[in-house]
Amino acid sequence: MKKYLLFFKNSISEALIYRSHIFMLIISQAISLFVFVFLWKAIYAEGNQIGGYSLSGLISYYILSAIISFVIQGVDVAWRVGDEIRLGNITNFILKPINYFWSTLWIVAGKSFLNLLISFIIVVPIILLSTSFFGDGLDFVKLGFFIFSIFLAFSIFVLFFYIVGLATFWLGDVRGFNFLVRMIMFFLAGNIVPLDLLPKIISNINKALD
Repeated sequence: MKKYLLFFKNSISEALIYRSHIFMLIISQAISLFVFVFLWKAIYAEGNQIGGYSLSGLISYYILSAIISFVIQGVDVAWRVGDEIRLGNITNFILKPINYFWSTLWIVAGKSFLNLLISFIIVVPIILLSTSFFGDGLDFVKLGFFIFSIFLAFSIFVLFFYIVGLATFWLGDVRGFNFLVRMIMFFLAGNIVPLDLLPKIISNINKALD
């Protein structure tokens, strides 16, 4: 177990070396979040109503959606695995007394943990300035289930895109296929609009995939 924790630690250390990259991540995520906020504020300023959502409800939705997306989907597992196979770097892992899957999992977990810290840097000031973010208050039971669901979602994400990356053995290059799958996932995960605002046929497909 200790050797895999070293992968976790080294993954964070490696990311911290490139501080300009971290700074650009913070800026890009902040810009993306504020674009969505200003877009919906402009829509509601015209007196429009989107479904049963209030403006503060939609803003809270996009803040949480941005955090979850950045933490879970922020590391391209398939791209990483695919490149290591395509370039032959995977042999460096196979020849060592370590499990390639577990080493990849802990490397991805380290980068996702750093993404979580970056998200808090952006979002915590917004939450502290917003009295309506938690509505009637913070339910710690629901928060516990929410954190557990995030852990499960992260596990499924890594497993699924690890398999997509392994397809490089047969396809030679999965970058195009990986991009297609990620775009579909991004849309069906509700990152663009809440799922209940999508056409009924798409909502039914999404429910069937649950």
